[in-house]
Amino acid sequence: MMEKTKTSEKTIEEVTRAEEVKPNSFVQVSYVERDDSGKVIDTNIEEIAKKEGIHDPEKKYSPKLIIMNEDPILKGLSEALIGMKEGESKEVTIPPEKAYGQKKPENIRTFLTRRFAKQGINLYPGLKIEVGGRMGTVKSIGAGRVRIDFNHPLAGKTIRYYVKVDKVYVEDVDKIKLLFERVFNEFPGEKAVKKKKKTVEIKIPEKLVRDERTLQKKIVLTSLLKKHVPNIGKVVFIEEFSR
Repeated sequence: MMEKTKTSEKTIEEVTRAEEVKPNSFVQVSYVERDDSGKVIDTNIEEIAKKEGIHDPEKKYSPKLIIMNEDPILKGLSEALIGMKEGESKEVTIPPEKAYGQKKPENIRTFLTRRFAKQGINLYPGLKIEVGGRMGTVKSIGAGRVRIDFNHPLAGKTIRYYVKVDKVYVEDVDKIKLLFERVFNEFPGEKAVKKKKKTVEIKIPEKLVRDERTLQKKIVLTSLLKKHVPNIGKVVFIEEFSR
C-alpha cells in the first residue's frame, strides 16, 4: 500500500527559491496527526489542539525540530518530508507498516492477577501498566488471569498526517544553536555562537555554568556537533562568572 499525498499549491518561483528537505536536514515542522477515524492524536498547533479538545496547558505549542535520519519519526512521515520545500505543506496517509506497525499476537500476554495484587495494583480494562520494562494495556480480566496487550496503541491503524515545513536550516551556526537548545533545553542567545573556519566558540549562559550537569551536557553536545556539523574541527566553550 502506498502513501497518498496532497501537496498545497505554491507558485513555481516560491518552490524553486525555497530550501529542500534532504536526508540529513535540520527541519522545523508544524503537524496534525490523526488516526484512521479522523480523530486528532497529536499536534503542535495550539489552535487545533483547542478546537479538538486535547489542549494541554503545560505543553509548548511551537514548530518541532526534526533531524532527518536521526530523530525517531514514522517511516512514512520521513519519506514524505524528503524533497518538500520550506513553506510547503502536505497531507499524507501512512499505512500501518510505515506507521506504528501491524498488531502482533505474540505481544498479547497472559499473567496471573495475584502477581499484581501483591503490588497493590488495581487492574481494570484499559489500564496502562508497565511489566518487565514494557508498557502495555489491560485487555481483559477473568479466572485469576489478566491479558495485557504490549502492541503500540496505534498498531494496525492507518495514520493521517498534515505536515508543513516551516523552516529548513542550512547554516552551521543555526544548527549549532538548535543542538545546544536540544541538549540544554535553553536557547544560547543570538550572539552566543561564533564559527571561524573549523573552530566553533559557544558562550555558556551564566546560570548554566553554575549547573553541575553542564559538564556532561557539553560532552553530549560536542558529540552531536561532530556528528551533524561535519566541517567542525574544534569546539571551544566560553564560561564567564559575574559577582
